Amino acid sequence: MPVFITETGWSARRLSEESISNYYATAFSGAWSNSDVVAVIPFVLNYQEELFSEFSWKRREGSEKDFNWYDVVRGLPKSEGNPEQNNKVTPVKGIP
Repeated sequence: MPVFITETGWSARRLSEESISNYYATAFSGAWSNSDVVAVIPFVLNYQEELFSEFSWKRREGSEKDFNWYDVVRGLPKSEGNPEQNNKVTPVKGIP
């Protein structure tokens, strides 16, 4: 069964940028490299408001972090995805 890992991330309030970069590298090259994992989706890529800024891959002022998680992930080896799509539902038009 295909696995989608969604809303993943670590809080920059609790961990250093270097630790978070290492966590991403370890997760992507280890547990998340399982062939059943078809997608890993970060919680937030660039969020500049207070509520979720601790999970953002960029700093509040927009600059890249010292240990830029994007560059860490971009530098990891990847395979092209081509998930099988099963059309098991027939769309219905005109539902009242």
